[in-house]
Amino acid sequence: MMRLVRGGVGTRAATFKPARPSPSVRRRGMEGMGMNRKSTLASYILWLLCFAGICGLHRFYLGRPWTGLLWLLTLGLLGIGQIVDLFLIPGMVREENLESRIDMMERERGRLS
Repeated sequence: MMRLVRGGVGTRAATFKPARPSPSVRRRGMEGMGMNRKSTLASYILWLLCFAGICGLHRFYLGRPWTGLLWLLTLGLLGIGQIVDLFLIPGMVREENLESRIDMMERERGRLS
């Protein structure tokens, strides 16, 4: 607790309390709200299917259908894009999970309003 002093007289300052999640979020948790978390491991497994000649499935899985189609038709941009994706997959998974979390929060906010 902080104390503010005004004119020599001590008064208590209001403390900051973070916003609490709604009761439905606390009760059911994030997974109970239908939140799909994408897996890095699953993305890498789909990435490995390029060695079987099916490139770009990891991009479909991560919500990038147009580039997934491009990777599929060009064999991962002749392998170069596939190698680049090896390093980009963790960021793509993080971004997809963040976007789905934001969508879930916006739906919850709309339902409460």
